[in-house]
Amino acid sequence: MSDITTRRFIVPLHSQDIVEFLDLIGNQLSERNYSITYIPQDKYVAKTAQRQLEHEYLQLDYLDHRPTSDFDALCEKYGIDSPRDLVFPQMVYDRSYDAPSYRPYWLSGTGTLPYEEYRNLFHRTLDFLDRLYEDGNGGIPLQNQGGEVLRRALQRVADYHGYPSVRTSFSPVPGHVLFRTTEEMRFPALDAASYDEMTSKQREAAQEFRASVTENQQQVMGSTGQSESLYQNLRRKAQRIQEHRDDLSPVISDWVRRRVAKPVLGAAAKRLYLDEAQSREFIESNKYVFYPVQYFRESRVTMRAPAFYNQLWVIEYLSRSLPSGYELIVKDHPRQLGALPLSHAYKLRRYATAVAPTISAREVLTEADAVVTLNNTVGYESVMYGKPVVTLGDAFYSGEGYTRDVTRLNSLSAKLNEAVHSGGLSEETVIQFVHGLLESSYEGEWGNTSRENIETFVGSIGEFLSEQGD
Repeated sequence: MSDITTRRFIVPLHSQDIVEFLDLIGNQLSERNYSITYIPQDKYVAKTAQRQLEHEYLQLDYLDHRPTSDFDALCEKYGIDSPRDLVFPQMVYDRSYDAPSYRPYWLSGTGTLPYEEYRNLFHRTLDFLDRLYEDGNGGIPLQNQGGEVLRRALQRVADYHGYPSVRTSFSPVPGHVLFRTTEEMRFPALDAASYDEMTSKQREAAQEFRASVTENQQQVMGSTGQSESLYQNLRRKAQRIQEHRDDLSPVISDWVRRRVAKPVLGAAAKRLYLDEAQSREFIESNKYVFYPVQYFRESRVTMRAPAFYNQLWVIEYLSRSLPSGYELIVKDHPRQLGALPLSHAYKLRRYATAVAPTISAREVLTEADAVVTLNNTVGYESVMYGKPVVTLGDAFYSGEGYTRDVTRLNSLSAKLNEAVHSGGLSEETVIQFVHGLLESSYEGEWGNTSRENIETFVGSIGEFLSEQGD
């Protein structure tokens, strides 16, 4: 690979909201002698990009590209066993795939699953990127976590051609992100962390960070960058309407779904669960395993744990895998309330005790005998408290010996039994984990457009790439 190709970034634009941030990142990278190529995901993103970005940096040809290579040959070349598995996340984001209740989304208009449409999109994307890289115009992918077709195809094509990759994801360390080179959540610093090899200063830093988490009543939340003013919110909505003016139906149906239907269904669902007083009484008087329901449309589920998309099935199986004498507590995800039919809430409480969604997850996990998590930040918090954690899917805190990871589902009952009788993690083990997390995190926030953050974020990209040997 020549030096000029390693000085180029390929940046997918997956939404209109991220164009400004990535434009600023691109400007900063250009000042450091990198070249930038932006690929807008669809025509709506392209309209925003054309107003804000220099046209010479935009690969608009992607939108009208017609593939010439055989799709099966491309899949074989890039090691893709099942194209349907890769297009599945985007179908969920677009509401073109059934909700976990096995029913079409309300207002989606979906009668059958349009796999062919997304297969064609995947074919076009693979062929376009294949040409780009084969012609020597490839580069380092720079993208956030997510499972859209463009992002997943780009990762595979770049990997095949030997390019490093900068893929960001959430870090629980405030003002930081996690960088990785692949879709898998693997971080060398976390793997290499050793309590015995830590300096006294590193141990002190890890202890202080752990205390800041366990003594803080606020739950860990993903970074969303800067807060949005009312003016910015209205401007963004007006812009979206303008850019979808040729077909406003997606904008209207999304508004009706979020602003009308979801609050009504959410309020009805809450009535089916225990209230906060009943929840606390159950917590105090029972031995239990805690499963926090994950929001089903996030890439944490669709991309990193697709086998567990239907969490009702997971919960039903989990309820049959409990050790003797233990109850199962589930807590619905606040963002999911009202997003699914009421039958979802009915089934949750059929298989488990469904506590109030408004109660703090930390209040439930601190009294739990074990926590089962599907890439949820509750799993991270549980590790910080030294709780035994059983993981489903690929989380940033799994796979390094701090959790019991279920790779074969029929081992779930054995893993649960081990967990509830293990006594949890030792103080030294937790401090070791924290140290590895701190060492794996880089300064900067995805989406924050402040000048200071842009400069910091780009500096962290350079630091990460230098560690990869770029």
